[in-house]
Amino acid sequence: MLEKWEKEGVSLILGEEKQNLLLQANDDSNVLDLNAPVKERVKDPAHKNQYDSFFDL
Repeated sequence: MLEKWEKEGVSLILGEEKQNLLLQANDDSNVLDLNAPVKERVKDPAHKNQYDSFFDL
């Protein structure tokens, strides 16, 4: 059992999602642009907590 987990652990955790991730990783049209501006998060007034403004300047 331990040997199976060592060899296939990631596949067991990800399940079918592993194939989707591999397809995305090998897709040349789906590239992360590190120079793109950072997206602002959408603030939902229905879900507030004490940390909502923690990183606001």
